[in-house]
Amino acid sequence: MYKSMRALVALVITTFMAGYLSVAPVYAQDFNWIVRTGVTHISPDAESNALGIDIEDDTSVSLDITRFLTPNLALNLVAVFTSHEVKSPACGGSCGNFDLLPPILTAQWHFLPDSRIRPYASAGINYNIFSNETGTLDAINADIDNTFGYVLGAGVDIGLTDALAVNLDVKKIFLEADVSTDIGNDKFDVDPWVIGANIAFRF
Repeated sequence: MYKSMRALVALVITTFMAGYLSVAPVYAQDFNWIVRTGVTHISPDAESNALGIDIEDDTSVSLDITRFLTPNLALNLVAVFTSHEVKSPACGGSCGNFDLLPPILTAQWHFLPDSRIRPYASAGINYNIFSNETGTLDAINADIDNTFGYVLGAGVDIGLTDALAVNLDVKKIFLEADVSTDIGNDKFDVDPWVIGANIAFRF
């Protein structure tokens, strides 16, 4: 699994660099880039084997950048930072919080790049960085392994002007993480929904 993930990472990064280094106009009306910022809600759909872990939702400010390689094909990178409460019967309820940085890199297919309403579908990968465990998580020396996930999504840009738009985006991340503690170890599926509402500027 990890070999295939590394190969996919290398392929996506190589494609992104090839598009970045290209100097030819590729987007309709010479719009090669989109920058979006807004709020993103991350809603984990956690399932675990031994510890009965449940992970609460969180909402945060996000930033994403899109580079068009052709009028329809683009690469998108999303950055968002969230903090999540963990609950488990093994902790008697709340186990504390952890921070999550899950950068997401996807390829997007834009179906109607010249329209005012511009829907797209996306697929790609992300890397999940877990840190800053607090409360009982810290007391029991919880260690959540950083891990890759894969991503499917869809969204739409709704143009307000030639350069400005509002954006709605929904992604599903599929990931499995290992957690080790002084009271036992577990493997759990996080599988969060990532839902964003943004202002988009293309240039």
